[in-house]
Amino acid sequence: MQRTFKVKGFSKFQHYGDKRNPPWIKLYNNVLEDYEIAKLDDVKKAHLFAIWLLASRYQGDIPLDDKFVANKINATEPVDLDFFVKSGFILINQSCSKMLADGYQDAMLEESRVNKSRVEKEKNKKEKRPKKIPDNFELEQQSIDAGLKIGFNEKEIKSLFDDFINHANQKNRKQLNWRLAFTQWMNTSYSFQKVQAMRKLNGDAKSDKSKTGSTNWYTAFKELEAEDTGEV
Repeated sequence: MQRTFKVKGFSKFQHYGDKRNPPWIKLYNNVLEDYEIAKLDDVKKAHLFAIWLLASRYQGDIPLDDKFVANKINATEPVDLDFFVKSGFILINQSCSKMLADGYQDAMLEESRVNKSRVEKEKNKKEKRPKKIPDNFELEQQSIDAGLKIGFNEKEIKSLFDDFINHANQKNRKQLNWRLAFTQWMNTSYSFQKVQAMRKLNGDAKSDKSKTGSTNWYTAFKELEAEDTGEV
């Protein structure tokens, strides 16, 4: 929407009341004592007086456009309406100012919304990036339940969890979901072979029927591995 302006206190220059396009306006000689007008250079004084004349034709609704005004008052020098606004000689119409303010506020709200959306997207990107295993990562009941369904007991699950933590730290692994990663770890052949070795070791220790005299799960693990490959 085109912004418009009016001359401050223009009614004192208007002789014909609300009549549009009057043939003349009042111009009091006391403007010579007006300090603010006296400070103006001759070009701006001429522009100001001509704007007063122009205001009589537009009834306080003059387009706020330097080139438009310059053309209407036959100015030979550029017209600076912004200067007259800042100096208080002309006033931007409130309806326009409000619309501009509302438009500015809407624009700011939209920019804020866009920025917030951008921040959220960046945050989501960061959250979706694989991360190192947290220092406070603990064995949760949900993981224990998953291991029980696989067929392990709690002692075996805790042993596998310790292996999982050590492996992740030693290999500097990164995951999006560490709990899910551990559940997948429990479904690997390594986990099944380790548990099998632990059970064999415990069974040998109880029944004293150990073929090898194994005293730890890793040795039992290697024995099972050898049996699977036919090396024993």
